[in-house]
Amino acid sequence: MDPVWINGHGEFAPHLIEEIYNLEDALVVAGFLNSFIRHADIVKIANLAQVVNVIAPLMTRGDDLLVQSIFHPFQMVSRRRHGVSLRTVVDGPTYATRSHGVVPVIDASAILDRDTLHVFAVNRSVDESAPVGIELAGASVSALVDAELLTGVGPKSANAFNAAPEIVADEYDEVRFSDGSAHLELPPLSFLAASLRIN
Repeated sequence: MDPVWINGHGEFAPHLIEEIYNLEDALVVAGFLNSFIRHADIVKIANLAQVVNVIAPLMTRGDDLLVQSIFHPFQMVSRRRHGVSLRTVVDGPTYATRSHGVVPVIDASAILDRDTLHVFAVNRSVDESAPVGIELAGASVSALVDAELLTGVGPKSANAFNAAPEIVADEYDEVRFSDGSAHLELPPLSFLAASLRIN
């Protein structure tokens, strides 16, 4: 439902600061969520100020609903939010940034929920796929419970009213298992949320 804003003349106010979010924005949100998980010993609660309209992941226009790109990382992580945050170690390619020094191409976090390992990974590369191996110290990663992959045709891809969505979280099952670890390939500019069985 659109927020009801009435101006001093008894008229509905115009829509204001209704940001359109693209794939880049979704990957930034995924990175923030990864950081929250990695710092769960310090970050006890985080919230989203606007959920519908204005600067929000969901927008309405009359009876129409637009699911923006940034909605998907929230949903993907919220489905896998229970458990204990683990310390992740990423060993792989890096790149230099202007403000934050050298950072890994793959940004990751993980949650252990009894016999299930939830893994979240962003491939920040604009043009290269990234092989990802997942290992858990003291246990074997043995099977895929479920996984979702969020990506798009380009960094500026965005969802729009009256158009097929360009940014959606699709089921992902291209995970292989060997010697107690999981292996997969992350496409460029993508976010993976996977739940894996361990023993």
